[in-house]
Amino acid sequence: MKRKHVLPLICCLGQPSMVVQNNRQVLPNERALWLLTYLAAQENWVSREEVARILWPDAASSVARTRLRQLILRIKDLGWAPQMDIDQSKLRWSQGCDLHVFRDAYAHQQWNVVHAIYQGTLLMGCATDASDEFTAWLDMERFKLQCQWRMAAHQHALQLMGQGQVQQAEEVLQHILQVDPLAEDVLCDYLRLALQNGHRDAASEQYLLFARELEAQLQMKPRADTQALFAALREPLDVPVSRPSRTTVQMSTPLMGRESELQSLLQQLAEPELRIITLTGVGGAGKTRLALEVARRVNLKTHVLSLVGHPADQPLVLTLAQHLQLPLSHASSAPEQVKSVLGKQPTLLVLDNTEHILPLARDFVSWVQDCPGVKVLLTSRICLGVPGERVHALAGLEQETEALNLLLEAADRVMPQTPLTEEEKTAALQICERVQFLPLGLELAGAWRRMLGWTEIRDELQKSLDFLTGALPGISERHSGMRIVFEHSWRLLPAHLQQALRKLMVFRGSFERLSALSIAGISNRDLLSLMDHSLVKRMRGSDQRFEVHELIREYVTEKQQAHPEEIRETRARHAHYFLGYVNKHDPYAPLANQQIALQHLTQEQENLHIALQHLYDTRDTPTLLNLLTPMCLLWVTRNMILQASEWLGKIRDLPDVQNSGPLYAELLLNYGNLARFQGQFETAGQHYLETIQLAEQHQSIHTASAARNSLGAMCLIAGQIEQAEKLFQDNLQALDCWKVECRHQQAFSHLGLGHVRRLKGDLQEAERLIQRSLQIIQPQGTHHFLTYVYEGLGLLCLDQGRLEEAYTWMTRSLLEKERLENTFERAITWYDLGVIQFRQQGWDLAADHFARSLKTALDWNQPQTVAASLEHLAEWAARKGHPESACLLWGAASTFKTRIQTPSGRPFPVRDGALQKQVQERLGPAQVMLLERDGSQLSLREVVALVRKLCPEKSSVTSVLYGGPPLVFGT
Repeated sequence: MKRKHVLPLICCLGQPSMVVQNNRQVLPNERALWLLTYLAAQENWVSREEVARILWPDAASSVARTRLRQLILRIKDLGWAPQMDIDQSKLRWSQGCDLHVFRDAYAHQQWNVVHAIYQGTLLMGCATDASDEFTAWLDMERFKLQCQWRMAAHQHALQLMGQGQVQQAEEVLQHILQVDPLAEDVLCDYLRLALQNGHRDAASEQYLLFARELEAQLQMKPRADTQALFAALREPLDVPVSRPSRTTVQMSTPLMGRESELQSLLQQLAEPELRIITLTGVGGAGKTRLALEVARRVNLKTHVLSLVGHPADQPLVLTLAQHLQLPLSHASSAPEQVKSVLGKQPTLLVLDNTEHILPLARDFVSWVQDCPGVKVLLTSRICLGVPGERVHALAGLEQETEALNLLLEAADRVMPQTPLTEEEKTAALQICERVQFLPLGLELAGAWRRMLGWTEIRDELQKSLDFLTGALPGISERHSGMRIVFEHSWRLLPAHLQQALRKLMVFRGSFERLSALSIAGISNRDLLSLMDHSLVKRMRGSDQRFEVHELIREYVTEKQQAHPEEIRETRARHAHYFLGYVNKHDPYAPLANQQIALQHLTQEQENLHIALQHLYDTRDTPTLLNLLTPMCLLWVTRNMILQASEWLGKIRDLPDVQNSGPLYAELLLNYGNLARFQGQFETAGQHYLETIQLAEQHQSIHTASAARNSLGAMCLIAGQIEQAEKLFQDNLQALDCWKVECRHQQAFSHLGLGHVRRLKGDLQEAERLIQRSLQIIQPQGTHHFLTYVYEGLGLLCLDQGRLEEAYTWMTRSLLEKERLENTFERAITWYDLGVIQFRQQGWDLAADHFARSLKTALDWNQPQTVAASLEHLAEWAARKGHPESACLLWGAASTFKTRIQTPSGRPFPVRDGALQKQVQERLGPAQVMLLERDGSQLSLREVVALVRKLCPEKSSVTSVLYGGPPLVFGT
């Protein structure tokens, strides 16, 4: 072992205890032990915020930090606890423990050490009353450790076999089977050893136990090679199996949420030429229930055969003959006798659960082709793949209301329900989302209502899928829990498809076919097979993208933990692929169509996050820095400010980040832009100045130019006109001196100088400069900077009194933002449109625009124009004859003007003195003062509610605030 272990040694694997000088002391089950275990598992520094959030998630951050400090002080005084490494912002426990020994041994493939040190579940016997977050983390750690131990123990047994120590190997294999009785690969090795050691009776008992468990839980038989090993032990013993039902399965519940699928199936069955329909879908999608409803409603004579546990060697035509109760003289006469019976009238045969006997099903439907008038409807997790088959794939319920109704109906069957409160309805909808709207998941979750409330069911489901198991009395074992349902699908996959599905877990959200083939190293045939098994599906509304059901993802991810090397290799390939993807769709590339580039990056943003995390984990700093600028444009235009701030901070803190001078300058530039967008002008200015100095030092002219322009734009907003003018002029001179063509930055400087001249009153020169900016940037196509040029022309026309032109330019700016899906600064554009309409005395349309600006500010955290919009809405309310509301809005506007510190770059509107005087004359000065005071105490959401209430029910303002359809712009 390479790690030097320091006593005392905390034993976390098994019963928590401490070993000091060969004496073992059982440790108390308390928060100190949980904290030390968490730190020991991380094997690195952990921030205090993370620890506090894990142990006290429901407490305020200040309270949680105080509790953590108190816990640290108490740990120092405990005689049994090792001392931690303590920093002002983080904690670490580097002293030895059996968990560290376990991991080292596993990493170095010392299987005997792994097997020996694993004494049981992590913190075995500790039924903690810790937080849900700690409990969820502990459950996942326990599962990963058990998977690693199982693999290591099996490898250890194989090593012993290779060394001729068959008795010891047999004992290790027995130990594994005690923990996991369905481990068929382990069982096969055990049976081989038992033959060598003469332990035939014990091996036979182990096989029969395995066969019974496999049948009871999954309705499956052992593999052929396993059965052959058992046959070698002795004459095969009978293992009870479920025989096909001879009667039509009865429906105990109404069909809910599948009406469109039902009608589609009935229409297809009415097509004369269509003979075979396979109803596929992931386990729990409700295939059987829908097939039964089809059988009930179809205008055909029907026969329903449940094939759960059907013998793999019995032809289905013989099973159908038994179902029809035909007097067979010999099995060979069954086809003709069945054909004579079925030929008497049009018939529908429903074959339920055929995935485990696909060869028999294929032979049967081939035979049915010779039976005119007979149609077959099969339910299966795998389509047959035969000529003439029509496949109808089922997923979760399409409508949220349908899923909620099914959940409530399931709950009502176990306990009469009362109307839901808002909190309960929210929790119930979250349950629907958690089970991905699968009918079985909804049924199982609803069954828990007889004991738990909706919020409790939701919270338990967030921890583990296993919570659903056993919830519904009387349900078949194979449907008793989602994990059991998925285990059945997993065992139906051949080994190479299991591996393919494991590798696809590297994706988050949906993925493209080509990326799946490249990263997972699979073929088109493999991907199609996974679709045929209902484990991968085409994303709804897209022909190009695919996805894995989230519950399947959760299950397969657990399987993946037993293959750490495969995970590392796949993540590396994933990161390399998406590095190329960003380079291919770089929105800053010459002549790039930013609309299309950003759309590509947006649809892959979850995968890009995974790729960034891998590059960060492997400390690939240069690559991370290269990706930052296009990613920052994505984050800012999509208003993902927190994500941008998180990644910029993580990368800036990497130890070698400053070694990459030009790339580090670009990082500082992005940091400055982010601070500017958030109104932190002082911080932004410092970053811009550092960027300019560092970029010029490394002759990174484009970066220096961008920083100088951004600093100039910030000075413009802050009203520092002369300083802004100098920065823009210096930038154009620097670009000319270096003979570098940066068209984007040249356009930016011309636009900035145009705004300078506009603010100084030289409108003719301002128009020349802004038009020059437009000439430079317009050939670049769809570009985010184009929105600011249009906006500049709109403001210039507004200053000149050319109001219709101003409205046209502002509309084009907004439409360009819509085209780019750019959420940033939309509130300001809506505000500008409102100001133009106010100048034209289009009061109601102006109010529409100010209301939209207000709602956008609330939705996207863009508060720059909130106070100004409220000031205008107050004037509108006064003009419309609502003086009390006008006073409330004036009070709110004054308060938000002081409270919101983010600069807007727009002058605050001057209050109409004559209009305010009319209101005072109508209400009286004292009443006006009281109303404005009340308005000053309103929150932003209360202000929105006030405007809602103020407007007529069917007005366009109300539709805006309720999230109605987009407004139609004038020309």
